[in-house]
Amino acid sequence: MSSVFDHGIASFAELRCRNGQIFYILGTIVFTFFIYLSISCCILTFQVANF
Repeated sequence: MSSVFDHGIASFAELRCRNGQIFYILGTIVFTFFIYLSISCCILTFQVANF
C-alpha cells in the first residue's frame, strides 16, 4: 500500500510542476476527501464494534 501511495505522491509532484495550481488544488481536494473517508470508516467501524 505504501509503495502505491509513494508513487501517487511522485506522480502528483510531477503534475504539479507541469501544470501548477490546478493540479495542486485538485490534489488537495482529493487528499482531503480520502482523509475524510478514512475517518468516516474508522468511526463506522468503531460504532459497529460497540454494538
